[in-house]
Amino acid sequence: MWTPIKERMTENLLDDMCAMSEKDLEDILHRLPESRRRQIAQEVTQWACATPRTSPRKFRHVLVIDADSQSQRLSQCCTPWQQQDFEAMDWAWAYMTGLTDIQSPRQRAYLERPRGHSKTMDLSVSVLCALYQSRRLISGVAAAAKRDQAKLLRDKCKGIVRMNSHLAEELEVQNYVVTNKRTGSNLTIITSDADTNFGQTPDFLILDELVHWKNEDLWDAMMTASLKRSRCVVVVITNAGSGRGVSWKWRVREQCRKSKNWYFHHLEGAQAPWITPSSLEELRSKITRKAYQRLIENQWTTDRGEGLDWADIQWSLSQREGPELGRTDEFDEYVAALDFGIRHDHAALVVLGLKLRERRIILVECRSWKPEDFPDDRISPALVQQETWEIMKRFACLGLAYDPWEFAGPGEWIASQYDEPTHYACPTYPYEPTSKHNQAKVSALLDVMRNRRFEAYPNALLERDLYHVSIEDSENMGRHRLVLVRDEEGGHCDRAQALVIGLVWAIGTEQDYLGISDTEEIEVDGVRIV
Repeated sequence: MWTPIKERMTENLLDDMCAMSEKDLEDILHRLPESRRRQIAQEVTQWACATPRTSPRKFRHVLVIDADSQSQRLSQCCTPWQQQDFEAMDWAWAYMTGLTDIQSPRQRAYLERPRGHSKTMDLSVSVLCALYQSRRLISGVAAAAKRDQAKLLRDKCKGIVRMNSHLAEELEVQNYVVTNKRTGSNLTIITSDADTNFGQTPDFLILDELVHWKNEDLWDAMMTASLKRSRCVVVVITNAGSGRGVSWKWRVREQCRKSKNWYFHHLEGAQAPWITPSSLEELRSKITRKAYQRLIENQWTTDRGEGLDWADIQWSLSQREGPELGRTDEFDEYVAALDFGIRHDHAALVVLGLKLRERRIILVECRSWKPEDFPDDRISPALVQQETWEIMKRFACLGLAYDPWEFAGPGEWIASQYDEPTHYACPTYPYEPTSKHNQAKVSALLDVMRNRRFEAYPNALLERDLYHVSIEDSENMGRHRLVLVRDEEGGHCDRAQALVIGLVWAIGTEQDYLGISDTEEIEVDGVRIV
């Protein structure tokens, strides 16, 4: 029978003491005070008798995991804060699985860690341990924020089972269910948008990335279901969220933090030894300050969006004297992007000159058209397509990127043109404004502005647009959203919209030329950060 005792010695020391002769061990214990002697004797005895099936700590001690693409024992790479969280809940898990009949003082835990700090791995270890050790039929539910996060948890479980033969003999992972073939115990993995009337009577609940859940209904359903069994274990693991002081997730967090029935552990900032300072510095330049504060520093933020830094805008718009007349040897390549509107928005074209070796991007032309300058307050697509074609010829651009929503016909016309004297034809690239492309635009804009890689000439309308750009920090797994403010004088930030479309293309061209990896999405511990 597993006995809950305060474990003070490391596993390596316990292994050494278990390997000692009885006389040598007695000699060591004889030098200690009586109370400490009894504590060590009890701990050594329990460790000597423990097996992966009877002790959560022993289970972790022999468990092999994929640590930074290398097979390694969890006990060799487990950090102190991981060990603390594991041991804080060992008693609860042992009581739930039937390893002990001594009731644990707490059956619930709220763990708040930064992104990339082994949340999915540690959840997988805990649930696999419970399924492997349980002496009775148990059933658990793991709720992830989204389908891809649920897949991460499933694949992590599958990988651990595959790497440990004693687990592979009993545990099976199929689709989104993990089953113990011997006992029938199981874990079902669902997403936070699942039907809240699932009617489960769970023995344990895993609530993954709670701050990314869309609504409170599943939380209410889960907590109500946890009351159906007195031994039910509940573990919440997540990073800090937004909506500090006002959101339902903040309210839940504070209730757990203040409750004596919950083990609450907040990890302050990035502490994982596998995350390097250089990767953090790169990440800092790719995401908003609020996102970095929330995801990496593990601090809750407010819901308000974030704009570009005034000093960065002023620096960029003071580096060149004016637009260029045409192609020169100063630049390696040119790319162009068009944001088109007819009645309510402006149309805007930007051409960017690329200095690929220096990784500098320069605005060489910014042209815009507004509805008020045309009959019936409607921008003429024919005029825009003709002027765009003339500008593309002057710079011999690699091509034109544009939104096909209202410019499909003119875009096809430009693509069909050919300039006989220069033998120039202009490829066109319609893009779909998906959430992934929106995220790429955010990353590109933050990169060039914060690192001051974008240079431009003074342009009052572009400056106005950049001041009206807002970046909202979404809780959707570290994603962001570009918010463009519409006003009567400046349109819908159309020059800034064309600029960010061009920046995505420009940065991709840089990466292809330099042979570097795409930094639009940085991955830490198997999770896409941005």
